[in-house]
Amino acid sequence: MKKLNTIIVEDTLPQLELIRGLARDYCPQLHLMAEATNLNDAYEVITRLQPDLVLLDIEFNEVRTGFNLLDELKAANALNFQVIFFSGHAKENNYAYSALQYSALQCLQKPVDYLLLVEAVERAVLFAEAKNAAQLRAQYEVLMNLVKTRNFSDTPLFVRTSKGKWENLNPDDILYLKSATTVTVIYLKDGREIVGMELIGYYEFLTEDPRFFRVHQSHIVNLKHVRSYDPKERLLLLANHETLEVARQPDRELRKRLGMRD
Repeated sequence: MKKLNTIIVEDTLPQLELIRGLARDYCPQLHLMAEATNLNDAYEVITRLQPDLVLLDIEFNEVRTGFNLLDELKAANALNFQVIFFSGHAKENNYAYSALQYSALQCLQKPVDYLLLVEAVERAVLFAEAKNAAQLRAQYEVLMNLVKTRNFSDTPLFVRTSKGKWENLNPDDILYLKSATTVTVIYLKDGREIVGMELIGYYEFLTEDPRFFRVHQSHIVNLKHVRSYDPKERLLLLANHETLEVARQPDRELRKRLGMRD
């Protein structure tokens, strides 16, 4: 298997050393060809070496961000690689979480969990053979549109299944997701059950879509398919007549999301 030529762009030395170490120890699919600690150097080394993959921080100690770097590379017709983003504030700022399932683009919270990095790299490898420059630029356009507009409605969900394939799901068709130890079961309105090979925390990004809400440590629900909610018993009735228990902590926010008065 051809290794992915990879560049790391990170301005904080401890984080750079951590990411480099994780990539070397756990990602044999990568060939680490260069590093950059600022965006000017990153632009130069990326345009010169033309990598397959860039491990890119978002926030830098300067006015520009990793997104600005991609804008500049796109303008130079040099956006011909896959990206895995890193951020210390990914969840607070909603950075690119909406793109997690759309393509090989990823956004990992720092400090980086090596298992999530491994999964991101595995996905990059799977996409590498099928992607061409035009498709990668199209991915970037989708990413930036989602980040700027928070428009999730037409974004497909790609799920790595127990059969080793990637299944394309329409989020509207999802009733709820349920944690099942080391996997996540996704229940669809047509009665199918899809087993996703990631832990339920991997799908937390869905809750940035106003349709989805995490009602319990083990359940993420599509509120579009809620028939009723009993706040006294904290029981949620879904369109398929299943009931799910709502944890005490999210109860108040759930009632607000459903338009219920205290």
